[in-house]
Amino acid sequence: GTDIHGWVDRTAAVSMDVGDILVYYLAPNDSLSQVSNRIARWELPPNAGAWEGVAHTYPRAGRVQSASAALERAAAVAGGRRKASNLWVQQGILWQEAGEQDQAIAGYHRALDVWPKNIEALRSLGTFLLTHGQPAAAEAYLETAKQAAADQERAASSARKAYSWETLVSGTRALFRLNASK
Repeated sequence: GTDIHGWVDRTAAVSMDVGDILVYYLAPNDSLSQVSNRIARWELPPNAGAWEGVAHTYPRAGRVQSASAALERAAAVAGGRRKASNLWVQQGILWQEAGEQDQAIAGYHRALDVWPKNIEALRSLGTFLLTHGQPAAAEAYLETAKQAAADQERAASSARKAYSWETLVSGTRALFRLNASK
């Protein structure tokens, strides 16, 4: 037989992404402790991408609780508010698809605790509440999502304008330097 762990050890040291390795060799019935042991044995740094990949293998095997726990681990090592918040949104969606309303709402709230302007969290929670007979609560989240989207668009537009202005100024300065050197 093939020594798959030895091959992964060597390959991981060379080039493969941690998430790719774990997802490729993870059996959907592996426990989170087995996955953690693999990470430790292979001396791979825990990262959000790895745990997110692990989380996506579990629902296919009907292991929503394990997928949720893997997303929690991913959020814990995400390295940024937005990434962590988006992972909590994924957890909310996971629980929503599993029909677990309270856990879905908790996932969306965790996302908003980490990053209050997360448009996807606001939209997902608002839509969830609307479809579950809570239109007044839904309206507040959906309106906040709309405002956050407008704010992000204004910020992006300002950044594009600033970049264009800086590019124009830099080009003009370079042109003046060129003309002055003649």
